[in-house]
Amino acid sequence: INAEYGEEFWASLGGKTEYADFKYLHHSSCLNQSRLWRLVFKGEWKFYEIFDWSQSDLHDDGVMILDAFYEIFLWQGKFSTAKDLEKAKQVVNDYLEVSQAAKGRTRSESELIIEKRGAESKAFKAQFHGWYSWKEREFVDPYSKEPLWWLKEEYKMKQEEEKRKKEEQDQERKKRAEEEEERKKKEEAEKSRAEEETLKKQREERLAKQREEEERLRKQREEEAEKEKKRQQEEEKRRREEEEREKQRQK
Repeated sequence: INAEYGEEFWASLGGKTEYADFKYLHHSSCLNQSRLWRLVFKGEWKFYEIFDWSQSDLHDDGVMILDAFYEIFLWQGKFSTAKDLEKAKQVVNDYLEVSQAAKGRTRSESELIIEKRGAESKAFKAQFHGWYSWKEREFVDPYSKEPLWWLKEEYKMKQEEEKRKKEEQDQERKKRAEEEEERKKKEEAEKSRAEEETLKKQREERLAKQREEEERLRKQREEEAEKEKKRQQEEEKRRREEEEREKQRQK
C-alpha cells in the first residue's frame, strides 16, 4: 500500500513512521468506546463525564480519567496535586468495580497509566481526533489586546487554586487557633485546680495548727486546774493541822 504513494505525500504527513500498534486496535469491539471523565475539587470532589470531547477538554485544575477499555489513563493537569491523583486512583477502582459487569471486562484487563501534561504518550494522544503541542496552545499574539480564551481559563483555574489553598490555610490557622485556645483553657483549668489544692492544703494546715493550739491550751488549763486543786488541798491540810495544834495548846 505504501508504494502507491509518492515521497511528496509522505513528506506532507511528516515522514513515514510505524503504524499504531496499541492493544485496543486489535479488538474492534473496543473502538469508539473511549470515555473521558473529569475529577476536580471545588470545595468538594466532583466527578462527571465529558461528551464529544477533544484535547481542549483537558482541564489543568485537576485529573482527567480516560477510559480506553484496555487502558485507563490518568492525565494530570498543570495545577493538579498529589492529593488529586490519589483521589483519582480511588475513583478508578470504584469505577472498575461498577463497569466490570456493564462492559464485560475484568480488572486485570485494564492497565492503569499515569500521564502528565506536556509528556503524553502516543497511546494517549491516539485517543484524540487531533493533537497539538501545549506550547502551540500557549502561544500569545503580541498584537492582541485580549488573552487567548485558554489562557483566560488557565488564569481562572490558577486563581481558583490559589483561593482553595488560601481557604485551606485559613482553615488550618483557625484549627491551630482553636487548638491553642483549648490548650490555654486546659492550662488555666489546671492552674486553677492547683491553686484550689494549694488553698485547701493551707486551710487544712491552719485547722491542724488551730486544733493543736486548742489542745495545748486545754491541757494547760487542766494542769493549772490540777495545780490549783492541789494547792487548795494543801491549804486545807495546813488549816486542819493548825486547828489541831491550837486545840492541843488549849488543853
